[in-house]
Amino acid sequence: MQSTNWTPPTAASYLKPSLKGAFYYRDVSEADSLSHCTFPGFPAHINCLNDFVDYLAEKRSIPREAALTLVNRSQSLFEGGWAGEQYRDFTEVLLEAFKPIYDDITDNEVIETYKQHGNADFIRMLSYPIPNLDDQSIMLQVLSQKSHVDIVDYGCGLSQRNIALAVRLKAIGKTVKLYLLDIYRPLHWDFLTYLCRRYDIPFEFIEVTAQNIYPEFPEHDVMDNVSVLEHVRDPVHVVEKIHKNLRPGGLFLCGAVDAVEEMMHISPNLKAVRDRIQMWGYQHIYDYYGANLLYNPPGR
Repeated sequence: MQSTNWTPPTAASYLKPSLKGAFYYRDVSEADSLSHCTFPGFPAHINCLNDFVDYLAEKRSIPREAALTLVNRSQSLFEGGWAGEQYRDFTEVLLEAFKPIYDDITDNEVIETYKQHGNADFIRMLSYPIPNLDDQSIMLQVLSQKSHVDIVDYGCGLSQRNIALAVRLKAIGKTVKLYLLDIYRPLHWDFLTYLCRRYDIPFEFIEVTAQNIYPEFPEHDVMDNVSVLEHVRDPVHVVEKIHKNLRPGGLFLCGAVDAVEEMMHISPNLKAVRDRIQMWGYQHIYDYYGANLLYNPPGR
C-alpha cells in the first residue's frame, strides 16, 4: 500500500525525453563519446531505462513520448518507482501468491518460478545501477593488458555491468565477446539482444535449464557471478567450474556473502564458497556493488 503522505510524481520525474541511452550518448558537440554512465543533472550511477523506452517504442511501433508515458505511469504506481521498496514488496507478494503452483523445492520448480515471474523481475532489473567506469577504473587497468576480453555473465539478468564494461573496453581498442547465461525468459533475451546490437557487442546466449543448471563455461577473462550463488543448490560446484575456466590475470566479480533465508535463496550459507576461494589464492581488489572483485594472479 502507498503511504498516506506520498504524492505520485509527474511523468518527468523518472525520465527525460531528450536523453537517449545509458551506455552511450551523443554529447553537446555532436561527437560520439562514451557517457561514463552519467548525464547532466543525473547521479553518477543510473539505469538503462532510457534504452528501454527506445526499445518499447520500436517494438510497439509507438512514438517515444508514448512509450515514455507508459513507463512513467507504471512507475508512479509505486513509491520510489520500480527501484523502490514498495515495488520489491509487490514482487515478494507475487511469489507468495503463486507458491501453491511454483516453489523452490526442485530444480524444475525453480526454473518455472523464475519464468512465471520473469516480467515482474524484468521491470525491477531495469532500475539496477550501471557502474561508472572511467579510465582509472581498476577493472579497466587490469584488462587493458589484454587485446581481447571474454566476459561471462552467469545469471546475467539484464547484464548492465557487463554491457557497460564491454562498451568501455571497445572504446580503448579492445575486442570483446559477452557470454550471457541465464534461464530463457523471452522479454529478457529480446531486450538483451537489442542492447548488444545497439552497442555493437558480440554476444552469445547459453541457456540454463533444470537439466543444465551448471552449464559449461567458455574460457574467460571476466566472470560476473553476483546474486547467483545463493540461488543454486551446489554453489561450490559453480565456483570450481569458474576457477577451471578463468584465465590467469582474469577478474572474478563474486557475491559470496551469506544471504537472507527466504524463498529462492536455496543456499543462503556460502561459507564453503568463501573458503574455497581463499584456498585458491585469489587476490581481493576491492568491494564492488556489494560483491568482491577478485584477481586471478598469473602462475597460480
